[in-house]
Amino acid sequence: MGRLYARFALLLQAFIIVSGTVFFIAAHPVTARLVLQKALKPAGVSFENVKGSLIYGFSLYDLRYKKAVQIERLEAAYSLAELISPAPSVRSIGITGLAVYPDRFEAEPKKRESKKSGVAFVPVTIRYVSVDKGSIRLSPAVTFKASMKEIVLAQEDITAKALLADIDSAYGSARLNGRLAKRTIHAQGTVSPASRYMDRVGQYVDTAVRTLPVRLVLDEKRLRLSTGLKSPLKFRDTNLSVSGVSVSAEYLLKETYVKASALYDIETPFIRTHIEQSAIVTLFGAYATKIEGNISKSAHRLPFKRFRTDAAGDPGVFMADTYAGPFLVSLYSKDYENFAVEAVAKPHRLNYIEHLPRIFSNQQISMEANATARLKPKPSVAGVVSLDGNYSAAKSYFELTEKSLLVRSKVTPKKRSGGIWENVPDTLKSKIVTFVYLTKERKIFNLIAKKANLTLFEQQGSISGWANIGSLLLDADGSLLDDGTVNLAFDAQIDSLHALLSDFNITTDPMIDAQIESRFDLSIGDTFSLRYRTQIPWYLVEPDSQHIYYGLDSVLEGSLKGNRATIDRYSVGFKNRRFSQKRPSIISLDDRLTLHIERFCLLDTPVLTGTFDFKKRQGAFLLTGKDAHYDAPEGNFTFDADINASISPEKISAEGEIEITDALVTYRPAKEYVVEDEDIVIIQDIKEPSHTKRGLDIHIYSKKPLRYKIPELSASFIPDITLWKEPGKPFGILGIVKILSGEIDAADKHFVIQPSEIYFGGANPINPYLDLHILYELDFYRFNIYISHTLAKPLFLFSSEPPMSQNDIMSYILFGAPAGEAFASSGESGSSIATMLLGMGLKNAIGSATGIRFDTLNILSNENGGFGIEIGKRIGKRLRIIYRNDTVSSFIIQYKASRSIRIDVDVKDTGQGINILYIKDFGKIKTSKNSGSHTPSGKIP
Repeated sequence: MGRLYARFALLLQAFIIVSGTVFFIAAHPVTARLVLQKALKPAGVSFENVKGSLIYGFSLYDLRYKKAVQIERLEAAYSLAELISPAPSVRSIGITGLAVYPDRFEAEPKKRESKKSGVAFVPVTIRYVSVDKGSIRLSPAVTFKASMKEIVLAQEDITAKALLADIDSAYGSARLNGRLAKRTIHAQGTVSPASRYMDRVGQYVDTAVRTLPVRLVLDEKRLRLSTGLKSPLKFRDTNLSVSGVSVSAEYLLKETYVKASALYDIETPFIRTHIEQSAIVTLFGAYATKIEGNISKSAHRLPFKRFRTDAAGDPGVFMADTYAGPFLVSLYSKDYENFAVEAVAKPHRLNYIEHLPRIFSNQQISMEANATARLKPKPSVAGVVSLDGNYSAAKSYFELTEKSLLVRSKVTPKKRSGGIWENVPDTLKSKIVTFVYLTKERKIFNLIAKKANLTLFEQQGSISGWANIGSLLLDADGSLLDDGTVNLAFDAQIDSLHALLSDFNITTDPMIDAQIESRFDLSIGDTFSLRYRTQIPWYLVEPDSQHIYYGLDSVLEGSLKGNRATIDRYSVGFKNRRFSQKRPSIISLDDRLTLHIERFCLLDTPVLTGTFDFKKRQGAFLLTGKDAHYDAPEGNFTFDADINASISPEKISAEGEIEITDALVTYRPAKEYVVEDEDIVIIQDIKEPSHTKRGLDIHIYSKKPLRYKIPELSASFIPDITLWKEPGKPFGILGIVKILSGEIDAADKHFVIQPSEIYFGGANPINPYLDLHILYELDFYRFNIYISHTLAKPLFLFSSEPPMSQNDIMSYILFGAPAGEAFASSGESGSSIATMLLGMGLKNAIGSATGIRFDTLNILSNENGGFGIEIGKRIGKRLRIIYRNDTVSSFIIQYKASRSIRIDVDVKDTGQGINILYIKDFGKIKTSKNSGSHTPSGKIP
């Protein structure tokens, strides 16, 4: 028993000694160093110092992994019992001063296939891991602070249930939370760009986003990031916004480059574009990007819907190509200081440019431009732009520096007809040279053409210039203020508008000529304003060789602000009449090229309103006026007007009513074609009636009598007529004018107009039907004169109370006494005397009323017992014109070819004829001295 006790005691002592020895060895720092060096060195891990033991935990200092990872201190805390249990676990691991160098990781060699060992390692759980003062040594570096919980280290995997990291870099900071599985970190959180970026963005963007949502995936090979914007970015002081932003990036750790892609929409009030962009960026500065745009909305037509930009470069070289429909723009640089630019446009039509005249939009044009741009020592651009079209070519040389701009252009016609030169006068169908030079101190513009030149100067805020364009003289002066406001005054002088138009080979029908003097005061700043005053000392319009319309001393004043024009006042002279207006008129033009006549004032109350669309060439107008007055030599009128008018490419029409409430008409028909000089022969222009598609339906009427008064005539009448025209048909008048009463004083005689009527049936030329009744009283006799049929061919009927013969009636009307024996129809002598007396009376009566001087007037009796008339006028020494109206109307033109030959051209309603007459003058016949008689001269046809 004692011996057994001794053995047990000895064994216990040995166990205590061995256990103590093992515990002592395990707890000693030297043991930890030896064990950890033995375990970590094959994996490429080294350290400088170790503290602690293998039993309670240890701390490693200056830990390194193949120069790719450096750790200032690594602390491991655990209990030996938990570590050697069936489910081993470590209480915590703390890492301080972690530095990771991604570019120092070596590529892993291909793993040889080896037989799997049947040994399975028990998973180890680390309850908490923290990293303080961590950094990834990129350029620039990324610092972070992270922690993980419940990390499980399995044989081929590592997982963590929770991960929290705060990351900071020169570009911004991020806060992430996630998990670790299969050696891959999945995290999400927010990213805040650096303040300097946000401040810079804040200068251009309203309500810039300070934080962005982000998703992150990190494994041994790559780092993936993705983010986006929910709300659009609106750029300050512009109408530009960026929306639908979605960005993803991938950093390949071993390959050391970044792949990124982005989707976003750019929108303005005029265009909306969807952008797809991809890029590759390496750590040593090489990059390549591709931008593809799809234009989904555009306020204006474009020659392309899609475009693409390809760009690539490195710290030393940059190149980019942009493709957009017919355009290709290339940019190249080998030092980022000097750039070569090349732009090419394939031949294409310019019909995508709105409001461009068709003569330009139908042209095909190509372009080629080459330029060089320098950033150092001072920025500058120089190059040449060439344009080639169907009918002309242009070439411009330009040079842009930090202080000046110089452009010299030359436009040369390729063809002298067609295209843009089709309607250009010959004076401009030549080479046009322009010169532009701009500096901070001075600006010069010069244009030289065949018969035109323009020069403008601006120096230290003072502007001056002049122009000569044919007969147009233009002077300009003004100032440029420090706030950018430009004030300019233009004086334009046109001595003859007809001469100016002739300089440009422009003819007008009818002929128009005028002298024009204008003054324009222009101000351009935050707003645009223009004041103008135009004086027209004289103007004339000559529609044909018989009519000339003119006016003197016309004035037009007003202003223009933005798209609204105001006519403050105008005064227009027309044939000794003056139309003046002080009520302001307002006209505006909108962005759709629609002219709005808000009000255009006429006379005292009438106002014209309406719109006109220049694109569709359609317009609608309304003229209204209540108690409007018109006072002129034609008379004094008071009327109400309500007229609608419309204009379109198909037709022009006007309809409405004019009610004349009061009028005193003093219009006297013009005495046209009155010839005072017998050596003047007038040839009248004859024009065909208009057959354009114009419609007219204007009703002119009065509810009470109106007055007509001239020295020879006064009358009271009521009109009810319609000015009528159907599209494609001539103008006409429909309706009736009722003459209630009136008086005529002619040739010292007084006639009374009885109730009569004038009917208009729409004929062209205007030829109304007459139903006139005129009464003449002498002593106790009443003579009635009835005029019927048409104005062109009136029919005169006479009656008397008591009844008399036609000769007695005519004698009483003309001479105030009966004809008696002098007017007897029997005998040649009596008939000649009657004809002479009647002719003299009518000639005096007609001459006093019309002012026409006739040298022949005969009263003719026709076969039906009626009367006719023959009027003659000698024009020159050889020519006489005779008008005869008996049974038919006819003109006889008598031309005396010689003393014996006369040619008569007879033009009648039923035809025409030519007679050649031989005239022999026997002269005086001599007789014997004792006879004392002679034979009178005679003429035999």
